[in-house]
Amino acid sequence: LGHADSEGDACTELEDTELREIDDLRVELLQRSPPALTRTSAVQLEGASTAKNTDNETSSSEERCTAKTNKFCMFKSMCKTLGASTCTMMKCQCLPGYCYSGARCQQQTQTSGRRQCDADTQGSCFLMGCGASRGPTTCMMGKCMCQPGYCSDNGVCKKDLGSFEANVVQLYGSQRFPGHQAEISSGSALCISGGGSRALSVALGAFRALENLGMMKNVSALSSVSGGSWASAIYMFADLPESILLGTPTTPAELTLEILGRKPPALGATAQSPTIKIASELFGKVPLDELWTRTIGEAFLSRFKLDDMEAFMAQDEADVKRIQQANPQLKGQRFLTPMPGRPRSFVMSGVILGPEGFSSGGDSTVALQMSPDYSGSPFYPNNQSVEYVHGGERLREEVGGGLMETFAFGSDSPPGWKTAGTVKVQAPLKHMSLARAIGISSAAFAGGVSKLAAGLDVSPKNEVWPVLSPVEGFPQQASRHQFGDGYILDNLGVLAMLQRRASRIATFVGTDRPLSKSIDFCTAPLPPSLEGQVSSDLASLFGFGKDSVGSFTRNNQVFKAEDFKAILCELQGLVKAGKPAVALKSLTLQSNRWWGIEGGAQVDILIYYNEVCADFEASLPEATQAEIAKGRNGGQTGEFVRYPFVKTTFQHFGKFTYLSEFEVNLLSAQVEYAIRQN
Repeated sequence: LGHADSEGDACTELEDTELREIDDLRVELLQRSPPALTRTSAVQLEGASTAKNTDNETSSSEERCTAKTNKFCMFKSMCKTLGASTCTMMKCQCLPGYCYSGARCQQQTQTSGRRQCDADTQGSCFLMGCGASRGPTTCMMGKCMCQPGYCSDNGVCKKDLGSFEANVVQLYGSQRFPGHQAEISSGSALCISGGGSRALSVALGAFRALENLGMMKNVSALSSVSGGSWASAIYMFADLPESILLGTPTTPAELTLEILGRKPPALGATAQSPTIKIASELFGKVPLDELWTRTIGEAFLSRFKLDDMEAFMAQDEADVKRIQQANPQLKGQRFLTPMPGRPRSFVMSGVILGPEGFSSGGDSTVALQMSPDYSGSPFYPNNQSVEYVHGGERLREEVGGGLMETFAFGSDSPPGWKTAGTVKVQAPLKHMSLARAIGISSAAFAGGVSKLAAGLDVSPKNEVWPVLSPVEGFPQQASRHQFGDGYILDNLGVLAMLQRRASRIATFVGTDRPLSKSIDFCTAPLPPSLEGQVSSDLASLFGFGKDSVGSFTRNNQVFKAEDFKAILCELQGLVKAGKPAVALKSLTLQSNRWWGIEGGAQVDILIYYNEVCADFEASLPEATQAEIAKGRNGGQTGEFVRYPFVKTTFQHFGKFTYLSEFEVNLLSAQVEYAIRQN
């Protein structure tokens, strides 16, 4: 914030009294929600129109803002003449905050329009006609154009559903989460970490044991990340008997090689999906920014008929009826709801990265939390805006501040100051389906190959806008951001539960990092860095996180560092004794401004750590024990190489997310054993 000095046109810092006046004005505007200076009303002031305009309504006569330039490019330098632009999908595109007007990228103003319904798919039909993958199209003058009622989104015609009426919840300070997410504080939360198909196998064993013991009824919330989200989404939504979905209880002594080599239960069988084959078949048929989400949807959800990218999510059938009554155009649309008897709250974690063309770092990567009922980014990171970088360009944006009903997430921003309560927004062309949610939650894999060629980016993307609050934020147009894997910030899903004030948490750490054998955690002081000595995801909760190329965990501390020593000592002692690595501690929560977590509460946290369990292995048939030994101590033979620390990707040559029947069945059985022993 600054204003011009009348003598030298220099920006000077505002006085405290001026800042307070601005805060008072922000609160007043949020409370009263008067008609804002929208695009139409600005034209009215100029005498160019007499059309009426009210808050949260738009007019078809409004000036439109588009970032598309239609100029071909292979490199960013080819877009230089347009001004603030970048090269993406082989087309020059204006950077966020700029609109294409007058053959240049002009800075967006208060009167710049919102998302334009562009019918041009950028596809040619001169020779081959329009491909079916583009959706409902018509060939006009050699161009593939969307049919009436459809808009182009990255070259695919999506149905234009008009405007939605949806609820938005502000979250700042001590405000409560909406709906069933507020109930977590009085119940228990189950957290399933990321880790590809290894994490999926861990989750399979956990769900099977907890269901068989009748304990899942005590779980109020399920939180998942990446591969944990693959398993958790199936568990929450799949309409199958538990014996088929999760399998029947196992006994270690009966786990012969013949038994372990059988096809896993339906949830576990998804680990054998040929993701590379699926992606190669989809390549060229779907937009690049949907390649990963569609691949994951087909690989892990299709056998349960949950991979429909056009299906909406809601909490339950009553929620669906309410949404459709407020939005009649959604009647007849498919909605997915969790199965009865599952935890009432389900949170899949991802992250919001930079806007298209901009990179993000540890201070500008923001948590994205996706649920059947509400999705978004609770709180503002560190209670402030974030800054993104693109070459010499810097862009500061507000990101976060609350949650929006999931069926409308990805919409354009509502005009004016009213961004909470019941708002009217332009319907998203790409809404948050279940398949998109688990694809985003696991998009670390896409990030690894995000640049297939100049301007070709396969990261998932959608529109993002902030929820304003009395403490932060000014009206801001939606901008298209890249999304990524939740592991980038918190691979355990624990912080999302602590934001919701969970007081009892069980976290399954499906890591591939064994506990240190070189440090005696019971006698030696903890070193400043625990890298390579223990799961970095778990260590970050105790102040041992750091920012690296692939993850940003420096801001994750919620427990005292000295408490970690006792936990590590106990886990290490259990492993040495041949027992499952399971520890339960009552810890005092530390405040964390970055995540909006208040300190002082007591949290009971139960930790399952993926480690070698000698007692479990000793209970197995001798032939199974011998097969495990072949893959130990650097061995590369047998059915259990590196067990239980199987790799997140390419455990098997040429197979991206694949784990064998042997690996899935044994990993899940070991987790089941650990739960029964504890």
